Amino acid sequence: TLEVVGSRPQVSILVVAGGGGGASYSGNGGGGGGAGGVAVYPNFTLAPGTYTVAVGGGGAGAASAPNPGTAGADSTFGTAPQPAYIFADGGGSGSSTPNPGANGGSGGGGTIAPQNWTAGTAQQPSQNSGNPNILNYGNDGGQGSNGPGGVGGGGGAGGAGPSGPPFPAAGRPGGAGQPLPAFNSSIGAFSPMPSDWISAVGPTGLYGGGGGAGA
Repeated sequence: TLEVVGSRPQVSILVVAGGGGGASYSGNGGGGGGAGGVAVYPNFTLAPGTYTVAVGGGGAGAASAPNPGTAGADSTFGTAPQPAYIFADGGGSGSSTPNPGANGGSGGGGTIAPQNWTAGTAQQPSQNSGNPNILNYGNDGGQGSNGPGGVGGGGGAGGAGPSGPPFPAAGRPGGAGQPLPAFNSSIGAFSPMPSDWISAVGPTGLYGGGGGAGA
């Protein structure tokens, strides 16, 4: 929980859901997991009170073929109907016969055609619709195609999972993360953020990269 007492601070709030797990498809890899949805509420005056925070974990990758991964868990800030309530949708799992890529914050990637090459669609852009001040980021997974390595990467907060010709030796990469400069790695100086977080977020503030596909 976050407790605000006395003053009414102006803050920017970032909420990131857990990413979806990748799939396993015998002989041809599996679709990549979609990134967890990313939501930002910039420059909000936070009223005194108690705000519950839930941090969603990432979904597990498939342990055996042919199975999809597990969806990522949702993340939230506040409790509806608080004005500061923010919802981030967990990422969709990757595709494996007979399951298409799952919908989620960002969608899971598809596997080879014709076995459920369909990728998952992004649901985060339609979240928090009751508050136009909240910015939402999520994209579709990459479609699968025929041939070795023709499996799609998971969608990212900053871009869709790539589709197109199959790669003979490797599956497609995941979609890009969304740059959020206001939340770049320099904020780690104000709290004990781990070094791997600082490295991953970097100076441009990247969040919500999609998972790469197997091949």
